Amino acid sequence: MTIRRVQGEKENALAAEKTHKSTRPTGLRGARNLMRLHEHLAGDDEKREEVEGRLLGLSQHSSPVGKNPPGALTRMVAMLELEHRLSDSMWEDLCTRLQAAGPDPVALCDAITEWGRAPGHALCSEATGLAADAQYAHLVMTSELAKWLRKELGEFVETEAVDWLRSLTKLDLEAQRRRLAGVRLREYTMWATFRPPDSSGDPVGHLPSEARRICRCLGLCRRYLGKDLIVVCYRLPGGTRPHIPTVATVACGDVWSEYWQPSPPGCPHGLTQPHAEYRHARSCPEVVHEPVTGDCLSRELRELPSPTRQTRPQR
Repeated sequence: MTIRRVQGEKENALAAEKTHKSTRPTGLRGARNLMRLHEHLAGDDEKREEVEGRLLGLSQHSSPVGKNPPGALTRMVAMLELEHRLSDSMWEDLCTRLQAAGPDPVALCDAITEWGRAPGHALCSEATGLAADAQYAHLVMTSELAKWLRKELGEFVETEAVDWLRSLTKLDLEAQRRRLAGVRLREYTMWATFRPPDSSGDPVGHLPSEARRICRCLGLCRRYLGKDLIVVCYRLPGGTRPHIPTVATVACGDVWSEYWQPSPPGCPHGLTQPHAEYRHARSCPEVVHEPVTGDCLSRELRELPSPTRQTRPQR
């Protein structure tokens, strides 16, 4: 696949993107490759066999576990095989948790999620080369963000939350900042895309403006398809650093992505994985970081309505 060169981008990032596109997983080879790579299990055959068995069983589980469909379970194990940015101590911690969890798929998923949420795990590989004034965009379902803000603000009942959020999108930027001052916009981490080389510009200005299409281009979970989305644009406050997403970042979420995969070595940030029907689309850069507050908004919150909901006039 030919990738258009964008003036100013680092050559290694372009090469990494080509590799990312050409090494899409074609099938699960099993967890044996993963465990064979880590010397801390070399002398413990019993533990290695148990951990391998846990992961292989999870990858072959044919029923959903919580909000995760079977495909997401298989994908998680496959991505553990490809991950290359974790420390030995993180691998050791994961193996210990998997061994203790036993073979039950629910317990294994819980153990992987708890591992991802352990201090320092989700944000363990800092991104490089990003401008201090870079703008980022985080996409989230309208209903999901409304539910979270209701929890943070505690000012309205659940049935009013979506309407309240939609009314907020009609305000100007300064009014939105004031209303959300000090309010965290997400709970655990925030995934974001940006637009190099002009990372100070609109981070999604080059992407489709229709909710379903932007979901597919950015490789968002399929549960986002057919849903109304909110685009949150912001700058990072001092002291908050962008990181490269790893499998631990995926693990800490309530729902595991069916599309994410590690960006190749040498890439200074993550890369999105477009849906199969959008494989012609160019991967977008992505990072993950600690949640920011509404004070950091750089553009007005805006909603991308789903195809099933009538599009209201743009301001």
